[in-house]
Amino acid sequence: MKRYPAWYFLVGLILPAWIGCEPQIVLPPPTPDGFWTVTRIVDGDTVVIERDGAKETARLIGVDTPETKHPSKPVQHYGPEATVFVYNLLIGETVRVEYDRDRRDRYQRLLVYLYRADDNLFVNAELVKQGYGRAYTSYPFYFKAQFVQFERDAKAHSRGLWLKD
Repeated sequence: MKRYPAWYFLVGLILPAWIGCEPQIVLPPPTPDGFWTVTRIVDGDTVVIERDGAKETARLIGVDTPETKHPSKPVQHYGPEATVFVYNLLIGETVRVEYDRDRRDRYQRLLVYLYRADDNLFVNAELVKQGYGRAYTSYPFYFKAQFVQFERDAKAHSRGLWLKD
């Protein structure tokens, strides 16, 4: 086994912080789970999907829309608009489901990326691009850097939540 001087490890720890780099967590690409049908919209970032008679509540990864159904929070600004947007995109539609690192959240909802089957629209990304939700960056996910950029672009172009009065 090759031995390295102790300062090699210090450089590896200090240099990224010194030059302003954030350590990157590398996640595997999403894994597919096939096709489901959207049967109900709970709110802007949560839907009910069904396949072969089995129904699952699914939370969209990487996006946080304003609350409309939270038990202890009032309806938030732009929440109803986000819910209607998702309803118009997905109700009754067949969607392709993909997973990231974690399959379920603490509420046992499936954590999913949704792609509309007829045109391959990436629904999670579209919500952030159009300003109906924020990039939800509290947890690592495969498309995090892209979603952060989509949010910046929505803000810069005053879309959705970022609309200037």
